[in-house]
Order: sequence, then C-alpha cells, then structure tokens
Amino acid sequence: MLEDQKKFLLECLDKNHLYVNYSEIDDEEYGVNEEDKKLNKEFYKN
Repeated sequence: MLEDQKKFLLECLDKNHLYVNYSEIDDEEYGVNEEDKKLNKEFYKN
C-alpha cells in the first residue's frame, strides 16, 4: 500500500514537470517546439 502511494506521488510530480510558465516558453532550456509555442500564443492572444 505504501509503495503504491509513493508511486502515485512520483507520477504526480512527473506530470507537474510538463508545465512551462508562459513567460518562459521561449527559453531554450525547456525545448518547447514551435507548434506548441504558436498554439499558446494564439490562446493567450500574444
């Protein structure tokens, strides 16, 4: 049971790393592709 809870917590943390702040979307460190940048800019109207 405890191992399942640990695994679940680690999966949640991993999924949280998929988020990049919009203000940092052009930072090369995150490797956001051009299509994702375009979709975000259209969504936020920038």
